[in-house]
Amino acid sequence: MMRTYAAAVALATALTACNGDDPKPRASESVPMIATDPCPEPSAPRQGGGDRLPDVELTCLGRDSRVNMRALGGTPYVVNLWASWCLPCRTEMPEFQKVYTGLKGRVGFLGVDTKDFERPARESIQRAAVSYPSVFDPDERIKRAVNTRSLPATVFLNADGSIASVHVGQLTEAELRAEIAKHLGVS
Repeated sequence: MMRTYAAAVALATALTACNGDDPKPRASESVPMIATDPCPEPSAPRQGGGDRLPDVELTCLGRDSRVNMRALGGTPYVVNLWASWCLPCRTEMPEFQKVYTGLKGRVGFLGVDTKDFERPARESIQRAAVSYPSVFDPDERIKRAVNTRSLPATVFLNADGSIASVHVGQLTEAELRAEIAKHLGVS
């Protein structure tokens, strides 16, 4: 009985989170273009109290721009850490797209492709028909900053840029909407 329970817990964990120990996909010569909404405009890093994302600039996937992660704010933000090799990450991407479409203009969304290669990341975005922007973080700087070993992870930022909450594991559309209402006060 105990063995069955342990196996069920291990399977549930594997289905809802990736620990980052998965092998990276192979790099390729050409990288497909993707069409997403623009990344947030560059601005000065935000100051003030509360935990914040680190003062690092990440390249916007599919665009010739960079995003300073500490500068996010002005509106509440959902920052989703994902990777192309992470099945729960790829599974939740269409769910995030639905919520992004419904809350566009009231809540900003930004994906953070983590410990990955650019080609498979762009292919994942295309397959999931995601239009919210993503940045490229091959060195896992944001993942380390929010102190998680697993993907997907979702960071909820208040309009002032402070971290309201971090959720580790896959989210459905309904769960994401509930988390946004709870932590960011937007429904």
